[in-house]
Amino acid sequence: MTSALSPFEFAADAASTRRLMRRYAAFFEAGPVADLGSGRGFFLEALRDRAIPGIGVDVSDEAIRRARLLGFECVQSDVIDFLATARKLGGVFASHLIEHLEPPTAEEMVARASEALEPGGRIVIVTPNMVDYRTLTELFWLDTTHVRPYPPRLIAAIMERHGLAVDEVGRVRTSQGRRAMPGMLLGRLRFGFDFGRSEIFVRAHRG
Repeated sequence: MTSALSPFEFAADAASTRRLMRRYAAFFEAGPVADLGSGRGFFLEALRDRAIPGIGVDVSDEAIRRARLLGFECVQSDVIDFLATARKLGGVFASHLIEHLEPPTAEEMVARASEALEPGGRIVIVTPNMVDYRTLTELFWLDTTHVRPYPPRLIAAIMERHGLAVDEVGRVRTSQGRRAMPGMLLGRLRFGFDFGRSEIFVRAHRG
């Protein structure tokens, strides 16, 4: 009998993920920041480097074990259940989580996150960029637990419905090194500006 795939089977390498998490951590200035779907703990690590308190939330045994080995406070919980009782958060971060949720659950996550935030508290949602050709045709489908894509316009609309003011919608380029640059440039000529930008993020604050 074969064992189940690790939730990190097709995840990006640790070094590039850490670089990316440092970029996202810079959006937050005060804690505590709840990292929903905290995975391997790299975002919590980036928060710690900025002296911002964070708390990881994940249902995966493997994720919780890895994050705790790094010394982080983690709660093994469904994110909706966690947010139902969370209050006075300085921030909420959800990277590659929303695409695992049915639309009513995604809406509830955003609504509860908004309620849990302090006035001025920040939220950042990161998800695959389906305008990127490779994400559309391959990367998104490597994870069999993905439910559906969430375009940034939809995420922004959900945020605004629940009292959040959208500050920025951005795209993130996948780090592939200098040797990949010629192929990247050719890909953009063929498939457009978003080629190689595999993630989008929407950041907002509670008004």
